[in-house]
Parts: sequence; structure tokens; C-alpha cells
Amino acid sequence: MRENQKYFTKFFKNIFRKWIAGIVLFILLTIGGLAAYLNKQLKPMLTERIKETIKNSSGSLYTIDFEDVTINLITGNVSFKNIVFKPDSIVYQALKKKGTAPRHLYKVEISSLIFNRVNPRKVYLNRELNMDALIINDPRIQVYFEDLQEKDEEDVPSKTIYQYVSKYLKSVHIGDIVLAYADFKYIDRAPVIPDTTDVKDVNIKINDLLIDSSAQFDKKRFYYTNDVFVQVKNHTQQTKDGMYEVRLDEFSASTANQYLNLRGLKVVPLYPDITFSRKFKVQTDRYNMAFEEILLNSIDFKNLNVKRRLSANSLLIRGAAINVFLNRELPKANIDKGRNFPHVALKRLKLNTLIDTVRIENTTINYTEYNPKTASRGTLFFRGVNGTLLNLTNDSTALAKNNWARSNFSAMLMGKALLTLSINLNLTDPNARFNYSGSLGALNARDINPVLRPLGMVEIKSGNISKAIFSINGNNKTSNGKIQLYYTNLKVGVLAKEDDKVRLKKKGLLSLIANALLIRDNNPSLGEPLRVGYTSFVRTPDGSFFNMLWKSLFEGIKISIGLTAAKEKALIENFNTLKGSKPDRIERREERKEKREVRKENQ
Repeated sequence: MRENQKYFTKFFKNIFRKWIAGIVLFILLTIGGLAAYLNKQLKPMLTERIKETIKNSSGSLYTIDFEDVTINLITGNVSFKNIVFKPDSIVYQALKKKGTAPRHLYKVEISSLIFNRVNPRKVYLNRELNMDALIINDPRIQVYFEDLQEKDEEDVPSKTIYQYVSKYLKSVHIGDIVLAYADFKYIDRAPVIPDTTDVKDVNIKINDLLIDSSAQFDKKRFYYTNDVFVQVKNHTQQTKDGMYEVRLDEFSASTANQYLNLRGLKVVPLYPDITFSRKFKVQTDRYNMAFEEILLNSIDFKNLNVKRRLSANSLLIRGAAINVFLNRELPKANIDKGRNFPHVALKRLKLNTLIDTVRIENTTINYTEYNPKTASRGTLFFRGVNGTLLNLTNDSTALAKNNWARSNFSAMLMGKALLTLSINLNLTDPNARFNYSGSLGALNARDINPVLRPLGMVEIKSGNISKAIFSINGNNKTSNGKIQLYYTNLKVGVLAKEDDKVRLKKKGLLSLIANALLIRDNNPSLGEPLRVGYTSFVRTPDGSFFNMLWKSLFEGIKISIGLTAAKEKALIENFNTLKGSKPDRIERREERKEKREVRKENQ
């Protein structure tokens, strides 16, 4: 009995399993057949609706086309192949004539597009399009910019995307939109010759796209999204002139967090310094720059996209190394470098810019010149440059409220002495008015010989600077001000280059006369007040902004040490008088004296 019971139990279990499996198989076949039928029926309708929606929502400016659409009702996936989204040039020209054309046009080509986990029931019954993700593979995006006149807000059509879409859907919600390895090209048609920027392998993730009756007016959303995140890694591109290569480790930006970040940016010249300079017919600066990080915070991305207005709270430049080289053997450029003063160049910037605060942290600046007279280089360098600049703008509204950019910097001059500097720029003055002031800490004067020897053919034999205080006012033509230079035991040597030798040789007679008649050993001298160097400088057309800052100071320094124009004239007269009276013996005596002093210092 028990054996029979076991047999029948096993028999009915097998029957039940097969029955259940049959039902499941029937349901799957039925759903599959229904899906195949609906897919066949829905494809033409879906294709027509998509094309109609794109055309109507863009005012006939854009059209869309694709080769195939596949609908899987079981998984809720919808996929498209070979999509082309492009503007209609005839419609665009008509909008330009009416003055209602947008500044940006878009052309997009996509190999495949997948809607992940769409709920067809909600689409059909509730007119709600909800999906987990939209995957866009290998998109090629071209953006064209034309500098069209901006329309007043009341002239801009007020109809929103939702109002266009609402004819077919009450809402659209997509969790994530992913554009993988996009090729992005930006064509600026504003210049006579269009300017093109091409970036490959861009990754874009758009989070929480929502189009409904409330989201259309949500100012916290960037074009109906919670966030648009863009990332580019390991990008390399040559400049148009073929002289530099721009390398970038990573670029990232987020509309939700309102930042734009560059890491590992390098501008690398493609030729050695002398070779580079000789590619040009005139003197041209060669730059070799690297930046650990450049970070823009609190950016208004809507204004940046629509009005080309860059508005940000802060710009951080951290860990930069800036190297500038200039070869003086070439002719000077026949241009007025006054046009490149920072606040003058800012006016020419096409991008309307307003940055509240610029911070520079832990930066190094090296400026090197090659002097053909000495066949050698001199480098002026600053270590640990830190500072802040306020109100960097060319925005007319901001300038009406405040037309001064004010900055404060600190650095170690030649890596030895603390330099503090305040520079203030009048952003609206037609003559580029500016002023600067600051101080220099204690410095052994011989530490600046690496600059003076090759470039000025002068060396400092001894001297200690305890401090310097300066204040200068200027514009793009002249400057005037004063410098208070405190120093002791200053001695100089005048150098000359012999034709058959590489090394510079000290001219003992000239040095002797200079120290005896021109240079004052101390400031203040014993029993005398401090000599103040009042400077008045006229810029030549080839002089840059930073050249003017230095030359204005240098004029004050010469007066502070006693090197007036009258004394320079006396130096030449005395030298000519003594030139024939045993100059060699005087020079040898001066050289022996100098060697003794050096030995004493080394003991």
C-alpha cells in the first residue's frame, strides 16, 4: 500500500510539474507572439511620433532620422540604430532673417541608442514615459556657434519643451543618460576664419532628466536635469601654429556642483628654446607651462551656454610652473605691446567674464633671456608665488559698479628674499591706468648676479639689502613713483666680453671708477638721511607690462645707489681720461684686492 502511495505521489508530482511548465511556456509564447505583433504594429507609429515630436518641438529647425527601431515588451527595452539629428539650413536662415535664430546649432550622429526598462503600459495608458537609463553609444556631436544679436526676453518665444511634448506625453523621466566615448567638435563661426575645437572620447552622464508641468519652471534644474557631468581623460592636441602641444590628464565639469576642473594641464613647446625662437622673424616669447590644477567654482552654466557669459565665484590656479624664454638676438617686433597689458587684453576677450576671486597657490615663475652680446642666459625666478586677485571682469554691468581689479601676491625672489606685491588695474581707463606697491625682505645682493652678469654685464661684488619699499603709479605710456632701498657695503664690478673667449672678464678700471664716483656704499650713509629713489620712466613700444614694472623699479634703484644721470656722464669722462694712464696696472691691483676679499669671506 505504501509502495503504491509513493508511486502515485511521484506520478502526480511529475504531472503537476509538466502542467506548470506547459502553462509557463504557453504564457511566454503568448507574450512573445504579442510582443512580436505589437513590435510590428508599434514601430511605424513610434517612428512617426518621434520624428513629428522633434520637428514640432524645435519649430521645424531640427529633423531626426534612423535606420531601425526594436521594441522588446518583455524587458522594456527600446533600441535605435544609426540616428542622425541635424538642423534644417533653410529654416535656420529664415530664423536669422527674422532675428529669432539661436546662437548654437547642433548636429548629432549616434551608432546606437538604447532605452532601458521602459514601461509601455504607462506610456500607453497614462502617457508617462519612465525609464531607468538611456544609453548612447559612440555619439559624434557638432556644435556651431554664431555671434548673433541677443534678443530681449520678451522677444524670445516663451513656449517650453514641456509644452511641445505635452501633446503626446504628460511627463518624461529618465534616471540616467550615458554618452560613452563621444567625439565633440565646437565650431565658432564668429571669426572670419571659423575656429574649431575638437575633443575625442568625452564621457557624459546626465542624471534625473524630468520633463513635466512643474519641472519646466524649476530653476534649480539645468535644462530639466539634476546634473550633467562631463569627463575627458588623457587629451592631447597641437596648437594651430604647430609650435605647442597641449596635454591634459583630466577635465571634468558638473552642473549640479557648478564646477569646472582641469588637472595635469601642460602647454609644451615642440622645439628647444633657441630653435623655437628662430622659427620667428622677430622676438617672440616661448612658454613652457604646467598646472597641477585649475578649478572654477560656482559657475552659472545656463548663462555660459545661452549668453556666452562666464560667471563664477572663484578661480583657483594651484601648483603651476611657468617658464618664459626670450631670445634677444632677433629684431624687436614692430608692435606696441601696450595692447597686451592684462587689463587691455581682458577687454578683447570674446567671452563675457566675471570672476569674483582668483587665487594662485604654490606657483613658480622663471623668466629667462638670451643675450647675444654675452652669448649667455640670465634667469629671474620666483618661488612659492601665492596671491589673490579680485574682480576679474570685462562685464559692463559689473564694471559700472567697480572698475578696479585689485591683487596681492607674495613670493621668494630668487628663492631667497620675501617679496610682497599689490597690483591694482583700472579696467575701464583708456590709457590702462594701474598702480603697484610692495616690499622686499633681506637679501644678499650677490644672489641676483645670475641675472645681472649675463644680461646687464655687471656683477655685485658685495652688498646686503636689509629691505626695500616701493610705490609706483603708471599707465601704458609712463610711470612715476619712489623706492626706499636700505643696504650696506655695496660694491659692483663692470664686465666685458673678449672676442675670443666665452667667459666675461671684469673691467677693473671701470669698476674702480664706478665704485669710487658713482656707487654709494650704504643707504642711509652715516650721518645722512635715507636717499629715496624717485623714478620717472617712459615705456617704449616694445616694452611689455611686466617689463615696465621692472624698469620703473630699476630706475629708482639706480638713483638710490647713487647712479644718477650726471654721475653716469662723469664715469665716462673719468674713464676716458684715465684710459691711457696705466689702466692695466690699476685693473690688476683691483683684481688682487678682490681676490683677497673673496679669500677672507671663505675663511
